[in-house]
Amino acid sequence: MGKRLWLITTLLLMISFLMVGCARHPEGLKNPKELTDIEKNRVIEIALHTPEATEWLKKESKYRTTLAWVSIVWWRGEASEIRYLPFEKPETDPNYQLVPQEAAWYPGVVIHFGEPSQFVIQVAVDLAKGKAVDVMSSPDLSSPERFPTPPPKTGN
Repeated sequence: MGKRLWLITTLLLMISFLMVGCARHPEGLKNPKELTDIEKNRVIEIALHTPEATEWLKKESKYRTTLAWVSIVWWRGEASEIRYLPFEKPETDPNYQLVPQEAAWYPGVVIHFGEPSQFVIQVAVDLAKGKAVDVMSSPDLSSPERFPTPPPKTGN
């Protein structure tokens, strides 16, 4: 009886480890592709309805969106490597060469909030499922107001 219980426990543990190692992630595309205007608008709509964007829209009405292609390498169901590339002709960007073959591609949106931009939200979208698969947000480090130029020194 003890050996049987040990064998069953061992098999259950092995199966659970295999299931965790093969956790599902959004499929994505093999390569960037041409999107219709309807698809592009849908990507932006999905991005603007993420909780992060909705929260920012409550406090900032000025924003601009830019489409991008997003390559994501998934590992154990988590995004382990993410690259945002230009939407038009991503293959001409030098970072395109750094994208691993196993990466999944998603249309994405970069949302800049404020004028000038103060906060950025980047969203990768699975159009087939109609939802965001990855959302990153941060203060806009390129904002000129983030690192203001100090006044010139006067005197000695």
